[in-house]
Amino acid sequence: MKALLALDLGTKTGWAYRDCKGAVTAGCWVLAKPDEITAAAKLRKDRTLDVRIPALYRNLRDFWNNNRGSNIHNPVDFLVFEDVQFSRYTMQTQLWASLRSAVWLFCYNYDIPRDCCAVGTLKKFGTGFGNADKSEMIAAATEQFPGVDFKLDDNAADALHLLKWAITLTKQMAKAK
Repeated sequence: MKALLALDLGTKTGWAYRDCKGAVTAGCWVLAKPDEITAAAKLRKDRTLDVRIPALYRNLRDFWNNNRGSNIHNPVDFLVFEDVQFSRYTMQTQLWASLRSAVWLFCYNYDIPRDCCAVGTLKKFGTGFGNADKSEMIAAATEQFPGVDFKLDDNAADALHLLKWAITLTKQMAKAK
């Protein structure tokens, strides 16, 4: 069984993980608090290196190291993330692009295959509706993952749906071989 990591990228990055034994966990990484973002902006560090980007990379690296066991060389066999394809706000678009780049770099450095899932595709996959709101995504995740405590966080709920999407995708890829 492949170990899968799913990420809903953002200042609060939701994650869901299925280990190689099939156990599923989920949660959320807060990459920066609002006052940290404000302080960085005052020093114009938000334009040179947003504090959330190295925070995401550190979380990914720590996740990797914490899930390596004596007999587990690669704790992540496949990584999937939500692909936000557009935004009305330039700053938000730049943030998502930077977060995506951090994920790509992490995957490159650790030789992890990866894919992404468009927002509308994920919502339709998770709930049956491409325009589902946060509460519908949480309700569907609660129903589909009854044993997983994710504290009803919409970011973790999205990550759980991404995980389910990745499970389906990796099964399809295995059949195609």
